[in-house]
Amino acid sequence: MKQDRAGRTIVGGGWPALPWTLDDEPRTDPASVTGNLGQLARVLPGLVDRPVEHVWPGPLAATPDEMPVAGWVPGRDGLLAVGGTYSFTFAPLWADVVGALLSGHAPPVDLTGLDPGRLVRPAPDTETDPQEEPCG
Repeated sequence: MKQDRAGRTIVGGGWPALPWTLDDEPRTDPASVTGNLGQLARVLPGLVDRPVEHVWPGPLAATPDEMPVAGWVPGRDGLLAVGGTYSFTFAPLWADVVGALLSGHAPPVDLTGLDPGRLVRPAPDTETDPQEEPCG
């Protein structure tokens, strides 16, 4: 929850939209709106009676394990991947992580378990396994 410059309360994040493809417009899931409003009632009950002005869905990039990625991508010399998964408010932290990694310094937080290598599959051997598809 946060307040915008016009004084409106913005409630959201972490609630899924309905399934969609790149050929469709994202659609809001009514259950997600209800869930957000339930959290609002729990945390800020004084705002419950305010009208809902807008709802909107949007795509969210997420890793299969729903954890962020931070580190050098194995097998891709010089490729650094940092961010992902519901981490909008982590932007200042990710900036510090990127700066540290690019300058060869220790990052400001422990990155154990966030290595992008956990998401990389070896390239398929097209001579022995032409049916295997790349991760994606």
